[in-house]
Amino acid sequence: MHNSDFETDVKKMCATGKRKQWKRILYAGLFLLCVVLLNEAVGFALLPVTYARMNLHNLEQGGYDDLFIGTSRGANNINPAVVDEVTGRKSTNLCMGNVYPLDDLYLIREACRIDPPKRVIYELDPSYYTVEEFQGMADPFVLHEMSFSSVKVRYAADKYLDDDFRILLHQWMFYRNHLSQAPEIMKMKLSEAYRNYDPALVSDAQTIYRGEGFLARQRPEEETVRAESWLNWNEEAVKKDREEDLIEMIRYCKEQDIEFVAVILPAPEETRTANPEGYEASGQYYEELLKKQGVPLIDFNENGAFTADLEKYYDMEGHMYEDGANEFSRILGEYLSLYLSLSRNM
Repeated sequence: MHNSDFETDVKKMCATGKRKQWKRILYAGLFLLCVVLLNEAVGFALLPVTYARMNLHNLEQGGYDDLFIGTSRGANNINPAVVDEVTGRKSTNLCMGNVYPLDDLYLIREACRIDPPKRVIYELDPSYYTVEEFQGMADPFVLHEMSFSSVKVRYAADKYLDDDFRILLHQWMFYRNHLSQAPEIMKMKLSEAYRNYDPALVSDAQTIYRGEGFLARQRPEEETVRAESWLNWNEEAVKKDREEDLIEMIRYCKEQDIEFVAVILPAPEETRTANPEGYEASGQYYEELLKKQGVPLIDFNENGAFTADLEKYYDMEGHMYEDGANEFSRILGEYLSLYLSLSRNM
């Protein structure tokens, strides 16, 4: 065989090998694409429409002076429309259930990415610093509803890579046993109401989404029995990583020239009476911690500004009916106006 023929054969073999290699890469890429598309399709069919979507959509509109962040009690008890009537400012409520300090930190960062607020009002619930973090149906929604950005990527890494990364890859996993609801969810997501962010999609007879993140709890026709609940405060149970997230929130706000105010919402009088030491000790603990950071704390369990009659609440934990929330929001607005005036004169 001549050298030229041998070289030709070698070239043909190399070309064939390269084609096979590219085919393998192409098939692998197509398989990965199919997996991603299938994952998105399952998520579309199983993940329900939540008020987290409404809240993140509100945030993306920008133009807010004040940003409320915190827990479900903040969502039920703080009506931005009433607060704004008092303060003359514009606010939105990003308080949500099953949201912990790390989540709040990234909500602040997301707000700053879009349009930085002038002030953050943090609804501080001491119990969220001692209990184990819940992982369940509500877990993925804040991350899921964020627009893609470097903030979202960093949030996903901080929250899930050291924990259960399956939640990050398959956010629908908590709903895999709810296949029967998929047709109704898909119908909702394909509707004009969904495209227009209609509050009716996240409202029901018990709770109405009034706008700007306020969940207005309605009084039932017949009074319900409230389950007992109180603050089981134990300083030794405080999770230091969450405290570090709180301190990072404060540091980040200072860096962005954003005022930071912390608020403890009032629990029903009957609940506080059941464990007065727990409420007093937790209030003092966070007052001292925040004082070291140069942050004011408004503790409505101690200042007596709001009459916390049980009839204003639908549970013993401290979630208010709409009329109680509106009454409290007006008082909160007065306090926030006072703190704003004091900060300007400092």
